[in-house]
Amino acid sequence: HLLHLAKHAERPPQLVVDGGAAVASAGPSNQTVFERIERQRPPLKTPALVVGGTFMAAGIGLYAASFSTKAKFEDATTLDDAKTHRSTTNTLVLAASAAFVGGASLTYVGFMLDSGPGIAWTGRF
Repeated sequence: HLLHLAKHAERPPQLVVDGGAAVASAGPSNQTVFERIERQRPPLKTPALVVGGTFMAAGIGLYAASFSTKAKFEDATTLDDAKTHRSTTNTLVLAASAAFVGGASLTYVGFMLDSGPGIAWTGRF
């Protein structure tokens, strides 16, 4: 019932905007004054988290693919096949490592970004 009432209640037009939530407070002469509160978030924070997570997932996928080429390496019957599969396996493992470390680093930067100008690191070193 409360959801129905909240859904169909009349709202002051200044509160019907895209963006932040509103908080009611008591103003002068017992009028209710609404103050819009916005979250301060650096513009690079969300893309850094998304791209970092994507690179980490790609690193895991590349590492999983290396298991298939390692099995082919172990089953190789000629020296040329073994060298080819070994090279492919090593390339996949190195690419997986680079993607995962790069993604983890970018994700860390995304978490550490502050709403101040530039990159602001929080915490003690």
